[in-house]
Amino acid sequence: NNVSLIEMAVGQIDGRATLYDSLSESGGSSLRYDARQIADLRAVHRGQALAPRIVKDLPTATYSVKTTSVDSYLSERHIREVDIVKIDIEGAELDALRGMEEIVQRSKQMAMFIELNPRTLRQFDSGPLELWSKLCDMNFEIMAINGKRRLTPLINKGFSA
Repeated sequence: NNVSLIEMAVGQIDGRATLYDSLSESGGSSLRYDARQIADLRAVHRGQALAPRIVKDLPTATYSVKTTSVDSYLSERHIREVDIVKIDIEGAELDALRGMEEIVQRSKQMAMFIELNPRTLRQFDSGPLELWSKLCDMNFEIMAINGKRRLTPLINKGFSA
């Protein structure tokens, strides 16, 4: 009862964007087109069922999608605090963070989980260090989930793209 499916992309501003669905069965849709990734996947996975659209040389599907910032979306619904955020948006993480600064400031106990993929971040002209810096600016304690599903603090351990 507390989950709603909202057909929008999260970003920094309200508007519209093109969603590129190159990997129809792998969850790899993105707001940026990655021709190199598609070529690499075709070469590696030819004849396999990982991404049928790519293997069969089918064109990338595109969709016009509404975009919203998290702050705008939550404000319209009078939601003042959030406890947990999960972000897995194929490189658009910095745009999402820029669009949720107000809710982060108000949500003092917020925990956030972010999938980090340096290649998809580069599609948005950013990288892991920029994401790291933004999270530090937002006063998050940054930790990694290791193979044993334990949280490992990353402060003072260095971080490289």
